[in-house]
Amino acid sequence: MKQVHSIFLAALCCILGFSACNRTDNPQPTVDVINGYFVVCEGTFGHNNGEITFIDSVGHVTNEVFKTVNGRTLGDIVQSLTIVDSLAFIVVNNSQKIEVIHAKTFQSVKTLDDARFTYPRYVQKLDDNRILVTNGHGMQMNDDFVYVVNSHTFEITNAIPTGAGPNQMVQQNGRIFVANFGGWTNDSTITVINANTLAIEQTVKVGDMPSSMEIDSDGNIIIFCKGLSTYDPTTWEATVVSNSKIVKVNTSTLAAQTLYTYNRQIQNQSANVIAYANKTLYVSDDDGVYTFDATFSAPQKLLSTANAFYGINIIGSTLWLCVGDPANSQAIQYTLQGTKVKSFNTDPFPNAVIVSAETK
Repeated sequence: MKQVHSIFLAALCCILGFSACNRTDNPQPTVDVINGYFVVCEGTFGHNNGEITFIDSVGHVTNEVFKTVNGRTLGDIVQSLTIVDSLAFIVVNNSQKIEVIHAKTFQSVKTLDDARFTYPRYVQKLDDNRILVTNGHGMQMNDDFVYVVNSHTFEITNAIPTGAGPNQMVQQNGRIFVANFGGWTNDSTITVINANTLAIEQTVKVGDMPSSMEIDSDGNIIIFCKGLSTYDPTTWEATVVSNSKIVKVNTSTLAAQTLYTYNRQIQNQSANVIAYANKTLYVSDDDGVYTFDATFSAPQKLLSTANAFYGINIIGSTLWLCVGDPANSQAIQYTLQGTKVKSFNTDPFPNAVIVSAETK
């Protein structure tokens, strides 16, 4: 009887998880994501193959990090990744959710799939207890908001209305600046939110379809506005209504100033088109990367490409460019002077490179 009783107890412990049975039989996979760079890879629309690639400090590449660690796919169209303290928030746009993970282990903490996340885009830290999430299709679907989310309970606590298709956010001078990209329609404004009261201070008109924003050396916001095209409902033939432009918004006065207007519309479909360092703006154009100095008199070509880079970031003294070729997706390192350093194969359709928590 003692032997039978012991066998029963051992089996019960395994079932209830009180012993090491599960840990021995099904060890949790681990990936060292402490020191290096995360590459946000959208994946192919409708294929549920969005992922995160990790490049460590010595250049070793690990693809499908989320699936490797958590044993499940990440989802459809991974839009962005934002590290907030010890957590990372991965916005999976077409899966209508946000995955919360431990930033140093990549192990899942929680899936945020509130029904109000109909078209989530980006996350921004507000303070030690709250994050902000942009969400919205445009298209008069009444889902264009910046949601305020408790970063401990992960509950939505407030909804701030914006223009159509709120996209990137930056926080500067006590304000949150939200680029209203238009979603599936059009917008031409920046929503300015008071970071303390969360009241809307002003809606600033900048240019059609503002997508990417950077903070310049004077603490002002530089905005890339893609420009508007309309499409024939039968043939989908595009008609350019307005050209691309670069606009500055003074973060104290909220005055908008056009710095440069193109004589055409840049066709790059990414929401990550500009980067800023050393009083120089880097722009991912259709045939390469161009730079503007502080005068914004004319763009200077830095490097060429057969197709537009799908994402651009500057981390330290390194320029990162993402190649969204479905057959050869890559993240490529360059110096700020345009000299290629190294390329890394990634998961499909990378759009941004983010420094890891430890590297920060």
